Amino acid sequence: MSSPLHQRAKRIYAEVFELPAAQRESYVDRECGDDAALRAEVESLLEFAASPSMVISSELVAEQAVEADHQATAEFTAGDVFAERYRIVSALGRGGMGEVYRADDTRLDVPVALKLVAAGGIGDTDSLINEARLARAVTHPAVCRVYDVGETEGRAFITMEYIEGENLARLLRQIGRMTPERVLDLGIQLCEGLVAAHEAGIIHRDLKPANVMVDKSGRVVITDFGVAASREESGVRLVGTPAYMAPELLRGDSEADERSDLYALGLILDEALTGRPAAQGSFEEIAAARSSRPKSPSTVVTGVDPRFDRLVCDLLAPDPRDRPTSAAGALARLEALRGRDRRVDPNDEGHSPALRHLPALVVAAVALLALMPLATFLERPQTSGREPLEVRDALPARTDQSPGLAVLPFRNLGHGGPDAPIVAGIHAEILTELSKISDLRVIARSSVLRLQDDPRSRAELASQLNVDAVAEGSVRRIKDQLRVNVELVDIRSERQLWAETYDRHLTSTNLFAVESDVAMKIAKALDSRMSQEEKALIERDPDTTFEVWELYQNGLHSALLNTREGYDKSVAYLEGALARDPSFAVAHAALGAVYVMAAVEGWHLEADDYRRANAEARRALELEPDLGQAHALLCQVKTQHDWAWDAAEQSCREAIDLMPGDAHGYRSYALLLGVRCRLPEALETVDMALERDPASGISQLAAARIYWEARDYAQASALAAAALRLDPGLGRGYRLLGLTRLFEGATEEGLLFLERHTRQAGRTPLSLSVLGCGYGMAGRSEDAARVRDELLALPDARPADLALVHLGMGHHDEALDALERAVDERSSLMILLGVDPIFDPLRGRPRFEKLLTKVGVEVCTPAPNATESRSAPTG
Repeated sequence: MSSPLHQRAKRIYAEVFELPAAQRESYVDRECGDDAALRAEVESLLEFAASPSMVISSELVAEQAVEADHQATAEFTAGDVFAERYRIVSALGRGGMGEVYRADDTRLDVPVALKLVAAGGIGDTDSLINEARLARAVTHPAVCRVYDVGETEGRAFITMEYIEGENLARLLRQIGRMTPERVLDLGIQLCEGLVAAHEAGIIHRDLKPANVMVDKSGRVVITDFGVAASREESGVRLVGTPAYMAPELLRGDSEADERSDLYALGLILDEALTGRPAAQGSFEEIAAARSSRPKSPSTVVTGVDPRFDRLVCDLLAPDPRDRPTSAAGALARLEALRGRDRRVDPNDEGHSPALRHLPALVVAAVALLALMPLATFLERPQTSGREPLEVRDALPARTDQSPGLAVLPFRNLGHGGPDAPIVAGIHAEILTELSKISDLRVIARSSVLRLQDDPRSRAELASQLNVDAVAEGSVRRIKDQLRVNVELVDIRSERQLWAETYDRHLTSTNLFAVESDVAMKIAKALDSRMSQEEKALIERDPDTTFEVWELYQNGLHSALLNTREGYDKSVAYLEGALARDPSFAVAHAALGAVYVMAAVEGWHLEADDYRRANAEARRALELEPDLGQAHALLCQVKTQHDWAWDAAEQSCREAIDLMPGDAHGYRSYALLLGVRCRLPEALETVDMALERDPASGISQLAAARIYWEARDYAQASALAAAALRLDPGLGRGYRLLGLTRLFEGATEEGLLFLERHTRQAGRTPLSLSVLGCGYGMAGRSEDAARVRDELLALPDARPADLALVHLGMGHHDEALDALERAVDERSSLMILLGVDPIFDPLRGRPRFEKLLTKVGVEVCTPAPNATESRSAPTG
């Protein structure tokens, strides 16, 4: 029971939010008077409303006593080790199935929640295995991640992500109710988790506040899939908690499906908004209460947006046919509520973090995908019944028998700080050297970095990446000394193939020698054949100083931010390196790649940046004619700006020949092949990128673009959805979902995804152009005109951006006017005139045909079987 003090504080807290902001402080003063304890309790609740951090109050005294009793009677105590791996820290709780402990995984050095079945609990063991199986099928920040499942001495257990926070049931007991703004955020995160689960074909069946965690940063996580079921297995068996069951389940006349989860979601939102708990009592009493809609939240509290009020009522419709048809639909309505207040904020949420883990020389290729509004805007499947892709499902069949290798990120034993770019640089350079070996399939750095903090075993990660061997390492810097440890392990046998420790004085010569030696010895241990040319390329080290190398690595590190600030820092570092050593060829290539990134993002005039990039590529090739990075850069410049198609193809092939393990080269070449209407070849080429970069999402988006060009939207949507599951922060994926959903007629969802991308990326010319196009396609001409005017007011708006908005609005003459200016400016977007579906309304017009001639491309009309060269991904 709550203390009288806490009950009074909750009443004042609830009443404060019924008042205008200007009256709240005086109301608190009047109600609390000189009672300092009451004021402190009220202020703690008000602080909760303003921030995501947790509060602890007198509400928890009784529960803490229960927990203390559980700590005293738990089977394991702090310091015990279970299964020779998990060191117990504390007992977290006890239920009918068994006990849950906070533990440390001593093998991976990460905190976990350890759920342990009670001794002899055979049926509970089956439930635990079911929980692990289903929860592992969902990868999303809003779903608690299951790490491992096992059995020791007849005791089944699973380990899960440890979430430092509070469950929603206890939180609501503390505070009574949340502000509508907090409930909106809660609903959005819950919906995102449900979307991920439902796309994986999984029904939770026991969604309730006690199974929702809120951590100290405000992140919301769905937990406990113990009674969850796949869509096929759901059946009409009565499982779950009656207080949060949908009426059709209580009646026993329908099986659990997505809409029964949505009913539970409605109960949670209603409880959080109003403070009234879900119906209690006997089974029959709860069933009777569910036969009609409850009172809407706005009849209990004020300040609830009518649209939010209506959504909660729709979620709680007694007839499931009257509820939203999917979690994605509910999410769209929630996002629209938040978008009303946030849409015009130019600083909202900053820039997308999608490129934070990509190597710098991959950034430009990814940025080009971002540039192409129909090159990467593909749908999330909703009604096709297609199961979602896992990484392995997205991978094409192995095309050769070359050994597969993953070099996991090196651990920085110097605890971060200024050494972090050096450690990352050593790892990246070793991967670069290995990518020069044609008889070795090396997983791209963008994929292995995605798994940097993944607590799964080495064997599980290797299976995820479809490789035969894994290399791991660590770096420690002590003043001017460097120690590098590297180990290579065969996954099938768990046998160590090679290991070595390098102790070197910190000079560039020593660094390059270590990187080359590691690459050579890994190749030898894996019996990879190397040509004399490949050996020579690996053994040839740049002749520069450590100072120059460090500036170069800092430049690459800054470019990964993919922001204007990161760009400025990257250019400054790389120019500083070249001022000290103008003969450092790879720094010229890196600087050119950063210029391409700026051109695509629209930070400068495209023509100026492409001219700079071309000059850097030429200078790099003068210094090192066989530098793969420079050929890759030249491939981009010739494709995206020069429109010199044959020369671009030659450069692309040169880059792949020199760095056959580099996924970036295959993506760039696939782009070129698509533009030239050679779609089957483009798919074969992007398959090569997928083999080398399976876990970052970027190659899935490249493949999705090819299917988009072939007008195979279902196939494209599956790949785009896979990309977002691999990397939910890949904001460009929402552009794929947005425009494709619009093309499919799902207007509300389409605009949701486009607006989400605009919030993530900021209101840049590029993001606004696609949003305005979407508004126009949806018939929201006033919103489209507003975005058009906003674009016109930007100093860096480009004709190509305006053309997209005009196309969406159906203003074809204005679109052609803008496209003519864009062609004269050699905008990168113009290379898609012949292949991109967004330009279909202009085909056949004389002015448009002249533009095609100027660019040197033809209209691609994909045959129905244009993509038969690759089978459809299945779930």
